[in-house]
Amino acid sequence: MTQIIGGYAPPILFAPTLDASAANVRGTVFSGRFMKRYHITGVAITFEDNTNDGVRTRLWLCQSDTTRTVVASSESSAGTAPTGGTNFFASQLGGSAIEYITGDGPDPIYIPIGLNVEPGFRLALDNDNRDTPNVHTVRARVDMREI
Repeated sequence: MTQIIGGYAPPILFAPTLDASAANVRGTVFSGRFMKRYHITGVAITFEDNTNDGVRTRLWLCQSDTTRTVVASSESSAGTAPTGGTNFFASQLGGSAIEYITGDGPDPIYIPIGLNVEPGFRLALDNDNRDTPNVHTVRARVDMREI
């Protein structure tokens, strides 16, 4: 059971290593399901050194942990992405013009979210490694509090 201190839950941490064993690879990792109402205050994303904007990162709010296959195109690498849900960046950072973020470590990029969410959601970190054949790690910390 998660201990809530002053209304704030411990941060949700994602730190997947992005596979580069094939051509450009995209993949998604999911959190567990949250069964209470939360206010998501923001997310801090850190790209390791020498990522050089070669990884496109998206944070999703989903109802399930299922994925769909994404075919490689000029906008995406082949791999998997959430079946459904809301891309935080597209919805919170000015609409569809901003779908993902990129970076190059070591300083975290903090993005305020400020969204109340209903019980039953999952968080998903979707990374598109466009830097073949290099392996990278992207770290995300999601800060939220119970409401």
